[in-house]
Amino acid sequence: MFVRPMAANDEVPWLNEGNPLGWLATFWLELERGGDLEASWFVVEVGGIASGFGAACPMAVAALGYGGGIVSVRPEVRRRGAGSLLVTALEDVCRGRVPGLQVSYDESVEDVAAPAAAAWGYVECARHRESALDLTRLELDTFAELARVNGVSLATLPVDATDEEWRVAHAFLLSRMAEAPDAEGGGGDLPYGAWRSAVQDPRRVLLAREADEIVGVTAVMGRQDDPRALNTMFTGVAARMRGRGIARALKAQHALQLAAAGATRIVTQNMVGNEPILAANRRLGFTHVGGYVDVHKGLEP
Repeated sequence: MFVRPMAANDEVPWLNEGNPLGWLATFWLELERGGDLEASWFVVEVGGIASGFGAACPMAVAALGYGGGIVSVRPEVRRRGAGSLLVTALEDVCRGRVPGLQVSYDESVEDVAAPAAAAWGYVECARHRESALDLTRLELDTFAELARVNGVSLATLPVDATDEEWRVAHAFLLSRMAEAPDAEGGGGDLPYGAWRSAVQDPRRVLLAREADEIVGVTAVMGRQDDPRALNTMFTGVAARMRGRGIARALKAQHALQLAAAGATRIVTQNMVGNEPILAANRRLGFTHVGGYVDVHKGLEP
């Protein structure tokens, strides 16, 4: 059993099979295509067969300014040490670059993942609730009403948005990400090119404005597991405008527009305890479909 760098001919779908957080790996691949997200990918071979993979991003993408990591081992080789080898490789990439490493596991495999994480020296730092909205069954009048906020206008980036318009939206989004509960103590950095690569279509970015000032944003990206589904990347509102229903309005308006464009489902992940956004999701009809756990570990230089 050994770990090696991932090669161009390694089949990520095969390695990702049985991974309940498979969407996260495809999300990273989308981000990396933007060119300014650094990530190192590894494969673990068991008996000469590629049987799992890991990825490490030694950038301040997680809370406390920690790096991010992904570990996935095929079901038939779990509990044999393959995950430990991958984690060691990821830590080596991040050590000296960021103060620690954060990885996640799906709550459906907690009986296996939690003991493994503890054995690696990782402690739980957050839980996230995953929910989905069926866009084929929207109550149009209700959603249109929920999308109204006095004094606030909602509009996507124009189809011919300039680079400057994209950058202004990205800067606002980054500012709100830095205020999010899961960016406590630093983290949440998302390079511009990576964001553009993941979002792709300007109609996937909806902005709220008061007069000419951006006061809210929601953005979605595609999901490789379902070409007609979308995944919320982030929703945020300027602090002085919170409590007015703007986040809910953004989500409602975007749902209407995305449904009209042919999307059938929006999936979102939110930190347990972030009651304002969870309440907005419930009001819109999002239903619980799962969840995942973040664990992290400080790394000595």
